[in-house]
Order: sequence, then structure tokens, then C-alpha cells
Amino acid sequence: MRYRKCLAIFAVSLLLVLTTGCRHTEDKPLWQQLDEAQYNRYKPRLDHMIEKYGEEFTMDNYGTVFSVEHPDWDFNVEYLEQKGCVVDNYIVFLRRDEIKSEIEPILTDIYGNCKISVLPEWFAPPSTTKDTTSTELLSAAFQGEANCMVIVCYTTAPIENRDADLVDAIQAIQENGYAFTFCVRYTNGEIFEKIPDEHYREFPLDMKRYYCKTRSCIWGKSCWDYEWEEGQLSDMKETD
Repeated sequence: MRYRKCLAIFAVSLLLVLTTGCRHTEDKPLWQQLDEAQYNRYKPRLDHMIEKYGEEFTMDNYGTVFSVEHPDWDFNVEYLEQKGCVVDNYIVFLRRDEIKSEIEPILTDIYGNCKISVLPEWFAPPSTTKDTTSTELLSAAFQGEANCMVIVCYTTAPIENRDADLVDAIQAIQENGYAFTFCVRYTNGEIFEKIPDEHYREFPLDMKRYYCKTRSCIWGKSCWDYEWEEGQLSDMKETD
């Protein structure tokens, strides 16, 4: 599948080069013309990010956009044909701390001892700007827009209350007008202490680290059914 995609990109790039005429073909080698044609094909993504956020971005020949200020951020930028525009989720990265600050009190009230990760995914609504707030992002899916984040709650709360606590958490999230993909992972105190407070990536999804986990997609006033996946964690002291 990837081979066919690369072949298609090559064919399109070659066609673009040939249709620009032969006036400059003697000035540059064919490989360079193909590189430039492919780069220009994706350039609207780069233009979109620079215009929207007023920051410095770069882009490779495959259409991947990078932030100069935050080179480690792996955000998404894509042209959506059905919407006829370029979309991204960079704003979710910018608002992660604020999102966490809004969600943490809600979940702490239910789970007590917990840590929160905010993981951007997919794309933010096309209407977002560099000034879009964390509250607007949290409420986007509640209002019918696409989901643009996953929030993971790591907790040492009593596992026997997991169903009731999850129902309460989803209800509290919805009562605040929020919607997102919500994950809960039960672990012990020893592993809990290893999870960084400033945590922006999922803690390793090794089921030996958890008693159980679940994933629920909250969408407006509804929620997809959830199932618990049992882990392999025991209360024995870890050796690693």
C-alpha cells in the first residue's frame, strides 16, 4: 500500500514538472524538479500554519510540518477534501497545560489520587485560531465538532468502585459541557510515583503496570459503551 502511494506521488510530481514547460528544465536536474514539485504540492499546509499561528515553521518534501520553537511536538496538519480546507491540532498542544488545569479538579473530586495526561489527536475544528481557549477545545466535540484530544487518568483509587466512578466521571465531564476520548488506568502506588506530573505522552502501555484500563468516547450528551481490559499487575513488589 505504501509503495503504491509513493508511486502515485511520484507520478503526480512528474506530471507537475512536465506541465510547467521546458523553459527551466535545462537549469535544474530532474530530481530537483521533482523535489520542488512535491514540496509545492504540500506548501499550503506550511502557509496555513504560518498564517494561523504567526510562528516559524518548516516542512519537508513529504508534507510534514515542524515547529521551530517546539521541534519535539508531533502535531497533525492535513488538507481535508470534504471540508475544503487545511486543518491541524497544534492549538491543542499550545493549550495542554490549561486543559489539564480545567480537567484535573473534576477527576480529582472522583478519583482522589490521580495524574492526568492530555494527548492531542486528529484535528481541531477548522474554526479554531491561535486565540482559541482550552474551554472551547474541551467543548468542541460536545457541540458536534470532531474530537481532538485524549485525556488519560492514572489512579490508585479503589478498583472495586471502577464502574460507579467512571459513570460519575463521564457525567461530570458532560455536565461541564466537555467531550473527548477518556481513558482510565488503575495502578499501584509504586508505579503511580513513576508517572511524571508534567506528562504529555502516554505512560508505557504495558498491562503489567495496570490492574485494568478502559477507553470511552464521550460525544455530546452520549458516550460509547466501555469495556474494562484486565491487566497483569499484582501487588507484589516490582523488581525492575
